Amino acid sequence: MFTKPLAEIDEKDLQALVNHKEQESAELEFKREIESTDKGKKKLAKHVSAMANANGGIIIFGIEEKDSKADKLIGIDEMVGDQPVGEFVNNVLISRVRPRLAVQPQTVKLANGKVVLVLQVSRIPYRPHMVLAENVYYVRHNCSVALADEHEVRAMVLESKSSSDDVKEFLKKRNLDDKDKENFALTLLAEGMWEVLSILGEVPEGYEGKPFVLFASCPRHLEERIDIASADFASDVYQSSHFDLLDCHVEFLNHARKSTTSDSVRFSKLIYKNGKEIPVASERYVEIFRNGYVERGLCRSILDKDTSPKDLGLLFHISFFVADFWAYMTFISQLYRKIGYFDELNIMIALSNMKGVTAHAFADGKLNAYHTHWHTDIHPPPTAQENNVLIEKPVILSELGSARIEEIVKDVAGRVANHFDQTIDECLDEEGNIDKELLRFYYNKILHYPPLNIA
Repeated sequence: MFTKPLAEIDEKDLQALVNHKEQESAELEFKREIESTDKGKKKLAKHVSAMANANGGIIIFGIEEKDSKADKLIGIDEMVGDQPVGEFVNNVLISRVRPRLAVQPQTVKLANGKVVLVLQVSRIPYRPHMVLAENVYYVRHNCSVALADEHEVRAMVLESKSSSDDVKEFLKKRNLDDKDKENFALTLLAEGMWEVLSILGEVPEGYEGKPFVLFASCPRHLEERIDIASADFASDVYQSSHFDLLDCHVEFLNHARKSTTSDSVRFSKLIYKNGKEIPVASERYVEIFRNGYVERGLCRSILDKDTSPKDLGLLFHISFFVADFWAYMTFISQLYRKIGYFDELNIMIALSNMKGVTAHAFADGKLNAYHTHWHTDIHPPPTAQENNVLIEKPVILSELGSARIEEIVKDVAGRVANHFDQTIDECLDEEGNIDKELLRFYYNKILHYPPLNIA
């Protein structure tokens, strides 16, 4: 129907649908208006859920149809009450349909002062979607909408279960299914990060653990949605990794080396010895899979050997954890939008092999030092309460704006601090928000360090 991304369509593209008398189908529907009444909200939930329960597609509001063909480009009001029309549609669907729908509203301004709302509805396997006000399921057949029969509902339920099983099996292969397993979260790249500390001599004497941290974003349905070898995807990743955050320009994949496997593309910050690359060993990495799964591994960036007179072993920098997680959430929110995924994600935070690790919130003087010097004769060091931790946080991509990201970061940081029997009070400013000073220090210094080159 359209030969360009929905975000780039204009009035000429919409007028072409009318000129060509575009035919409605199972994947295309035209609507003259959006009604703000309760009856109108029910109709909106009915038609959008019906398309999602079928094959997905596009609903265009602001084009009048005749005999199921596009007949006139008229437009609709840009605002519904005090809400932009796209926001109004999202709010109606959030409150009236379960499970939540993956929709992508795009507004196109017309010369007559009106707008057209183009609503892309994704077909996702965890179905059927119920209209809550009626407790019924609808499905779209060709140009019409009908109640789903018993066989259709059963087929959708079975498909949803199969999709859930696929996710569980994938996470099992990534060792993220059980925090009590011996190799919890361990992958080849994660193990390589630990080797960096060993090579640099930053492992305390007698310390036998191999701690590291993973951030992972797992779509609720894993399907091959990314062509990792395409130039478009490479451009999407590059654009998504450059952004402004906390008055800093963040280059999230700074100094990273790109490599590919049959299933994923990897961006690893490598280390060198005498000018030669050390295979496998990386200081941190990002791995993006064809199925939409994204993983971030960290070790030396947030873990280091204590330099105080009384050796505390390895230090876990909570504030540095917060800074990298904040950047990770910003990166994935931009990347998923670029590849056209707007549905639910399960954010997973894995702290692996943390026994014997000590945590602190901020460095002394915040910006004046990298390390903290604990006065152990006054305050006992806060050490890890469990060897492994798995924190999971479901989020909806369409709701993942900057304010929501900050809420998630604050919540997760508090749970991580609890793992070390601490709070994040020292990480907060007078207004109770996360203190931005050391986070800026992390973005300007830690993330931008050049590749390690040791003798």
